[in-house]
Amino acid sequence: MAVLPDLRPDPPAHEAPPGEPPRARRPRNARIRALPLLVALAFVLLAELGVRAADPPAPLEWSSAEAQVKVDELAALGRSADIDTVFVGSSVADVAIDPVRFAAESGGGPSYNAALLGADLRSIEAWVTHVVVPEAAPARVVLALNCREINGAEDAQDDYFRDFVRAPAMARLLGEERTLDRLDRRVGRWSELVRYRSVLRTPWSLLDDDRRSGVNLELIEGGYNAAYRERSYPDPARLHEVLFPGDIADFRVDPELVAALDRTLSGLQDAGVDAAVVHMPVTADWLTYMPGPAAYEECDRVLAASAAAAGATFVEGRVLDESLFADPIHVNGRGSDQVTDLLAAELGAAR
Repeated sequence: MAVLPDLRPDPPAHEAPPGEPPRARRPRNARIRALPLLVALAFVLLAELGVRAADPPAPLEWSSAEAQVKVDELAALGRSADIDTVFVGSSVADVAIDPVRFAAESGGGPSYNAALLGADLRSIEAWVTHVVVPEAAPARVVLALNCREINGAEDAQDDYFRDFVRAPAMARLLGEERTLDRLDRRVGRWSELVRYRSVLRTPWSLLDDDRRSGVNLELIEGGYNAAYRERSYPDPARLHEVLFPGDIADFRVDPELVAALDRTLSGLQDAGVDAAVVHMPVTADWLTYMPGPAAYEECDRVLAASAAAAGATFVEGRVLDESLFADPIHVNGRGSDQVTDLLAAELGAAR
């Protein structure tokens, strides 16, 4: 008897013939779907290797390049020498006090200028408490201040403080690091791509990794900012262009800022560190920006009272000739030399 042919179609590739165990289904396009993932993984791997080979500048851990440089230098000084005096404050101290000249003129030990452009008193408190004293272990800290530091009418101080304490390094020191930032830091320990991604977002920053220079910044030996040394006082028509007087015109002593000063001085006292408060010199033009001579005198009294309460030395404010200044509150090179010598004489005699 003739056998009829089996006209049934062959089973699909993923199905087993009758009597055989079924085979696992494997879509024909599985490899196609996996291709983008493989390409992405290869790209990440190449990027990781590329970042490691490029060796970019370290990402900022602090709110400014200046702070990052000075943290490293303070730590190095603390390990290598007995530091006598560290100066802190804002730009008025940053550009005014030459620590190398101060040490030579005062006959004391090594000094360092740890002032930061734009710093407010709350940031100075955190800076002194968590960085300057632990890292450098100085014998003395000098707070060189201006009326702006206790003025409650300047919103820029709030902005500076917010950025300063939110910077990764300071947030860790304050115990306020966010969970996401902590995770990010841990991943960054083994992935250079993750660690340096903030730098890679601005690739032009790779062209110049010199963090000692920038806008109004030229750091030289001892943390001194020499950016203002060659500047001269502007003519009256340009004064408002170099220093806006609006905030100081509404000058009012802010109790919160004074409290930050008092806590800083108290902390230094508890740590056995000598302290001094210097009311930095200004020009006569600066006094015209304030509500009146009484406001400047009040500022001087407040700073003196805080110093006295903590048993700290106080250097009263002075009005100096404009030829010594780059603008109403920032001295130029001649002014820096004179102010440094003045402080060497007064603070050296106070020891």
